[in-house]
Amino acid sequence: MKKAILLAMFIGGVFAATAQTTQTKLNVILNPIQSITVNDASKEVTLEYVTTNDYLTGVSSPVLNNHLTVYSTGGFQVKAKAANLTNGLTAAPGQNVEILSSGISLLIAKGTGNNGSDINPSTVNLGTGDVNLFSSTTGGVSMGYNVTYKGAGGNEYVGKHFSGTGKTTYTTNVMYSIVAQ
Repeated sequence: MKKAILLAMFIGGVFAATAQTTQTKLNVILNPIQSITVNDASKEVTLEYVTTNDYLTGVSSPVLNNHLTVYSTGGFQVKAKAANLTNGLTAAPGQNVEILSSGISLLIAKGTGNNGSDINPSTVNLGTGDVNLFSSTTGGVSMGYNVTYKGAGGNEYVGKHFSGTGKTTYTTNVMYSIVAQ
């Protein structure tokens, strides 16, 4: 019996001596990712001046709910810019066939899905260079932002319509960008 116990202790010791542990280093690398999209339902915005009051007070788009959607892995800043609006006509002497983009303002407010976002509603005038619209110190997924576009009042656009052309339409593209912060 002693021999059996000694044999069991010897075998147990051999197995215990061969048990090993090892480790591996695990790295999780997080790269900054930012994306911004314009809602397909509001890819074209029209501000139409119809009455004398429109020219006097300006014209606003309806609130475009979730017009912009942001995905960001961390803090970010959203900017916008637009070239001056042109009408495609050749200017005659003394005519100006351009509307300054800085005459268009954007009212930005939180939409859906961005409870952690730290922006407050604000109005910003566009420009030909990057204009800061809003920023956040935290990231998030599918964060919506409502936008209202407003054209200038104060009769700023009186004299910008050209006779014989029906409606005179001025156009530009508003370019939105997002950068990590």
